[in-house]
Amino acid sequence: MVDGKPYYSKSHALYESSISSKKIEWSFNNEVWENFSKNNLHSLGKMPLDMLYKERAQQLRDKYDYLILNYSGGPDSHNVLMSFINNNIHLDEVYVKYSHSVDSKLYVPNTIVTGAENIYSEWDYCIKPTLEWLSKFYPNIKIVIDDVFKDDPFSILNDDLFITTGHFLGAFEILRQRKFSSSLLKKTNACEIYGIDKPCVFSENNEFYLFFQDHAINSVAKITKNRLAIHNVTELFYWTPDMPEIVFEQAYRLLDYFKQHPEVRHLHDIKIFKRDDDNRIEQVRRLTIPLIYSTWDLTKFQANKAVYINEVGRSRDLYLMKRPEFFAYIGNWRGRFMEYKNKIKLNDNEQLQTMFSKRYKIGDI
Repeated sequence: MVDGKPYYSKSHALYESSISSKKIEWSFNNEVWENFSKNNLHSLGKMPLDMLYKERAQQLRDKYDYLILNYSGGPDSHNVLMSFINNNIHLDEVYVKYSHSVDSKLYVPNTIVTGAENIYSEWDYCIKPTLEWLSKFYPNIKIVIDDVFKDDPFSILNDDLFITTGHFLGAFEILRQRKFSSSLLKKTNACEIYGIDKPCVFSENNEFYLFFQDHAINSVAKITKNRLAIHNVTELFYWTPDMPEIVFEQAYRLLDYFKQHPEVRHLHDIKIFKRDDDNRIEQVRRLTIPLIYSTWDLTKFQANKAVYINEVGRSRDLYLMKRPEFFAYIGNWRGRFMEYKNKIKLNDNEQLQTMFSKRYKIGDI
């Protein structure tokens, strides 16, 4: 929000804040989380997470006529998928972003390279096998594989380039953010479901807290029709005000684990850890997965989460940035980025500053 006016694009809000010098703030269901933290902590630890996931899947089924899962093949979206399938709750469509025309030429499938640049191997070891399994045993679920590069990248290079964008402004992230299932515009009462995100936690003075950060939320597709955003078609499966007990229960599982393992206090104690330590963040991510998802096969290959490299892209874009066919596009994008950059305040990494919610107490540790 800028001076009380809501915006659904972070880059647009920051632009308006910069030119008007009005205060910007991030509002993300603050009252819901605050109320749960004050009044419902006593309920934590009593309900199996799989039961909450089932209730959430049914909640979405009852709310919409057409459900689309934005599927990355990772633990978060896979757990959403299995929450529908394991409970016989119909899911209409599984939507995947993968470019046969470009991505398939960037790498040789392998499980040796674990850096984010090898995220493409997740297609071979996580996504494709699951889609083949779905096609065979659940043919009533529509499968859509959308090529991010099927349209000319230059087509997005206009004056609105950074106005309808979320947190990530990189040349390739912008392309991804503009892709979404065409069913959202064709179907009535449809929604796209995102598996965002694992709980963000830390401890301070022996108290354990949950908080939210906006960059995950603002990386979802910016869905537009006739340049007007359609705001009611995106559902976050976990970070939802319609069922706040999910993310609080997940955080409670982490609290319980850390209580039993004081030797890993350096991973959560804010007085010990460094906030931007990518290695620590990756450790917490991998530790969290088996604690909150019973549906994930830990033997599956998973690349590390993407981290910042430069203004053009993140570590997952290493191969793309080296492709000669994208040099002209990157050059054109960079010119527009520099123009936009001069109008707003970026952080030291040439990207939008991450915004954080208030902290919400889970318990004592």
